[in-house]
Amino acid sequence: MQDEIETEEIIKDIFQQGKTCFIPRYQFQSNHMDMVKLASPEEIFSLPKTSWNIHQPGEDEVREEALSTEPGSGSLWGETTAPFPEGRGRGPSS
Repeated sequence: MQDEIETEEIIKDIFQQGKTCFIPRYQFQSNHMDMVKLASPEEIFSLPKTSWNIHQPGEDEVREEALSTEPGSGSLWGETTAPFPEGRGRGPSS
């Protein structure tokens, strides 16, 4: 969609600053969402796509989760990251 925010450069900048990046992974037919660690900015494009055409790790793939990361580790994460649509995800109001 043309009105979506392109966040690829934001992800690249996160890694260039030496920070840790977490991306959303939702469970199919559920309101549950985890924020899971992304290994590199290039990795996002190798992840499988959901039915909404969103790249995310598979549900059965084990990844570090943001809530299990040590506080103060310099991690930076948000609700959406490239190429995820801004404001159209499965947030709390879904």
